[in-house]
Amino acid sequence: MPALSDALTVFADASRHGSGDVCFTIVDVGAVPAGTDAERFFMLLDHFPGSQIHGFEVDPDVCARLNADARPGVRYHPHVLAAAAGHAVLNLTANPLCTSLYPPNAAFLAPYRAAALAERIGTREVATIRLDDFLAAERIGPVDFIKLDVQGAELDVLRGAQAALGAVSALLSEVEFVALYEGQPLFGDVCRYLGTLGFQFQRFLKIFRLRLRAQSHAAAFEVPSQDAWSDALFLRPLADLPGCPDVALLKSGAIAALYGAGDVALNCLIELDRRHGTHFADRLAAHLCASA
Repeated sequence: MPALSDALTVFADASRHGSGDVCFTIVDVGAVPAGTDAERFFMLLDHFPGSQIHGFEVDPDVCARLNADARPGVRYHPHVLAAAAGHAVLNLTANPLCTSLYPPNAAFLAPYRAAALAERIGTREVATIRLDDFLAAERIGPVDFIKLDVQGAELDVLRGAQAALGAVSALLSEVEFVALYEGQPLFGDVCRYLGTLGFQFQRFLKIFRLRLRAQSHAAAFEVPSQDAWSDALFLRPLADLPGCPDVALLKSGAIAALYGAGDVALNCLIELDRRHGTHFADRLAAHLCASA
């Protein structure tokens, strides 16, 4: 992603100009890769040396494999994060990527092709911990960015992370628009909760749709219409930028640039330039125009 790398280079140069060494601390909840491409936030490790990523996955064997291949600064932890410490039932599904603390909504999914992937094949009792408790015990933080992908349990994780969220510049959370799991919170619930903590919804990344099972006319069913889930980007409100410390502006802007909010990223650099008489916004604007 050359354009993203160019944008991050501008922020890295800006950090060296006035803020000293800037490092990111990133929390990745639901860290098993869904494809072959690394998450975009891994690029921050290349541009901001000393940054670190702490990933969480429920399966200890998966964590062990991820740790065996992890680059410096990346560590995976076999913990189930939730709103409270205790025990919960993990619903195991035909496709492990659909496993959740919430039972699959079989009645809703029945007309769709995804029903087979989300079919429950068993359950397992697991211990749960709060993200805040883990970070405090391991002396990790402050956290700058959180990514969530835990099949409907995102709000539960956030409720157990209120202390960490106070320092977070941005979040990327998978959200559902329809109940793929029984009793799960939906996008509106996540958005309202984060709003109470000073975050603003910015944009959806790719929106995923459910395909109906074709009873006939199979080709016509290849264009689905049911929006089901997406990854939602949450940032701090633009009105807060003038009061942000330089480092917070740099981090907010870099993350915004990573996830397609170039206008917000540019605003962050404009504010930094205003404070210090620099011209980093000119460079970013040129990159944004060239990649438009």
